[in-house]
Amino acid sequence: MAAKKTPQQAGGNASGITRQARPKQPGSTRQEGGNRLASAQQRGRNAPGPLPDESGTPAASGAEEGGKLSDDAITIAWLRRMMTDFVRERRWEKYHIPRNLAASVSVEAGELLELFQWLTPEEAAKRAKKDPAFRKAVGEEMCDVMMYCISLANAMDLPVAQTIAAKMAKNRAKYPPERFYGHYERPLS
Repeated sequence: MAAKKTPQQAGGNASGITRQARPKQPGSTRQEGGNRLASAQQRGRNAPGPLPDESGTPAASGAEEGGKLSDDAITIAWLRRMMTDFVRERRWEKYHIPRNLAASVSVEAGELLELFQWLTPEEAAKRAKKDPAFRKAVGEEMCDVMMYCISLANAMDLPVAQTIAAKMAKNRAKYPPERFYGHYERPLS
């Protein structure tokens, strides 16, 4: 009997960032190169709609602006469903547990930081604005971090918007603008 592969061994990482082609299963409603929303609706679930290709262009998601996905149109719920579908389609639920996902966030954050390692603040600022390859690499690592965070929220059934709002309320109280405007000092409390 063959050993089961981890998501990384199966191709790509478990965040869902690297999409791998997979053969169509007999009796599957998956459409080759087709509209994922229609396929998901046939299976009776509410899917986020077709995922974008590498250029960021969706087939017909309803969340487009000039043919591209728009931050103004995509919701947290859409991202959560996208990750849920990605994990479910690969039967990776057993890997997407809180401990593994928290570790994966840390690993991917380290990979993001590595891109800036040894750069001066001036070099980093320049490359962040003017170096397309650097911007792409940062975007990919940042996406890995964010999508693992989304998967962690899914695994723990955490309400992302409420959690962020509550933490920002705490931050506002801890760092009032009257005291921290234009500078930072670590509070002792």
